[in-house]
Amino acid sequence: MIGDGTKGMQSQSLALAKSIGLKYKLIEVKPFWLSRIFPSLLAGRFSIPLSNNDKILLSYDSRVILTCGARMAGISIGLKRFFKKKYNNLFNIHIQNPKLLIRNFDLLVIPEHDNISGDKIILSRGSLHEINERSLKKFHEKIPSKKLKNLKNHIVVLVGGSTKNQLITENRANDFIHEIKRIHKLFECKIVVLPSRRTPDIIINKLKDINVDDFEVVEGLNEFENPYPGIMFNSKLILVTTDSINMLSEATNSGKPVVVFDLLTPGIKKNRYISNLIYEKKITYSFNIKSSEINLKPNITYENECDRIGKVIKEKLKNFKITS
Repeated sequence: MIGDGTKGMQSQSLALAKSIGLKYKLIEVKPFWLSRIFPSLLAGRFSIPLSNNDKILLSYDSRVILTCGARMAGISIGLKRFFKKKYNNLFNIHIQNPKLLIRNFDLLVIPEHDNISGDKIILSRGSLHEINERSLKKFHEKIPSKKLKNLKNHIVVLVGGSTKNQLITENRANDFIHEIKRIHKLFECKIVVLPSRRTPDIIINKLKDINVDDFEVVEGLNEFENPYPGIMFNSKLILVTTDSINMLSEATNSGKPVVVFDLLTPGIKKNRYISNLIYEKKITYSFNIKSSEINLKPNITYENECDRIGKVIKEKLKNFKITS
């Protein structure tokens, strides 16, 4: 697996590597700008660097590489070219739409809401992750805090934040805080709020200013040792903001009822994904909840999208005579 330190992307690669059954090693590098901007033309050619540390990239005798996100596409393409010169067959798998010619990759795993299809494309429902009803118990067992571990019948609030294209306004932040207070009053149970790295200070400060009993903000979470899936284990409801498909995917695979809130206006693709989940009655907007008697269909499953896709890829690797 190769990443640039972006935890959300790397966690998808990690989840897929585990589902395939690969013996994996995570390599973190920064893509070289020419190979990143002109991957099809320049990556792996003319002695142009692929990253800030090609020495470590080229030191592994890999047979399969996993990358995620458009920024990493050039490294995937360049490494395949490099190993081809050595007459080694390198199978490159890329997660998310690289917005490049499909022939540059052996397999692409792309969200179905991107509306792309092809022989080398496997469509995913949302993002890739390790969450299912069974795995929540394992995450719960790893929670270091006894207080968090003993939580029961609480509501978990997963909070995203601003993106490169949209910033959260103070008015919207105020609406969100008001909605959390309403939900708290409606259900009369403990609220545990889990901000992400993208959550702006304006929201975190407003959350901390909520002066009610049974309300807690848990900060400083490390994504690769993140306790929040375990905190969902004994919860009665999950409230998640719609700016993160990762969080939406994980919440809807938890086996818990899920309600959502728009911190930002969803774009076309994200709105399509959200609309499908609403149509299937897997989520609803929090403002539709008028009483503590909720009528949502939890997605109870022991196999998530990553498990399904991992099995498909494992069979394809067998056909290409590449083993882990």
